[in-house]
Amino acid sequence: MLEEYPSPDGLYILYLGCSEMRMSHWVCSPTLKEVATGNVLYEGGSMEDAGSIKWSEDSRELRFHLRTYPGTKPGEDICLRIEDGKAVRVV
Repeated sequence: MLEEYPSPDGLYILYLGCSEMRMSHWVCSPTLKEVATGNVLYEGGSMEDAGSIKWSEDSRELRFHLRTYPGTKPGEDICLRIEDGKAVRVV
């Protein structure tokens, strides 16, 4: 299953590739792409699960919560800033 979260200006899409790990345990791994070129700006690991996706109004920041399956450690909030065709992680 693939979910899409396009940026407000339509230049970028965050894809969540979702797969079922066990009954009712889904992991949705994030991949951020530039629409025009198909370039991958960010790619999470296959065991990373993203949720609470929020784009800034100007499409320059993407925020989401990232957890690693099976969830033995707390997740973290991620902020990616898109600059010059790259996604830079903001601390």
